[in-house]
Amino acid sequence: MPIAITTNGRQHKRKAQALADAGLDSVNISNDNVDSDKLRAITNVDWFDKVVDGISEAIRVIPTVKLNCVVVKGVNDNESKVMVDFANEAVTKEFQ
Repeated sequence: MPIAITTNGRQHKRKAQALADAGLDSVNISNDNVDSDKLRAITNVDWFDKVVDGISEAIRVIPTVKLNCVVVKGVNDNESKVMVDFANEAVTKEFQ
């Protein structure tokens, strides 16, 4: 049976390898915006760089990584293409 978690990804730069070594098969990382100021406004915390670094590390060591974005009308509903481009770029960087 696969082992999976859902997380904000903030600590994955430090913990992704240990999670993979422990048998984690899949991670779902929530990231509701790719603009650091907008993400801070949505989440009320300044974790953008940590989340982006965590996504990169997770892609490097965990077999399946899914990115999740909650679309909120009037907040980030006009940025779906930007989020898809961000996800594609994150994956492409890791496999070049």
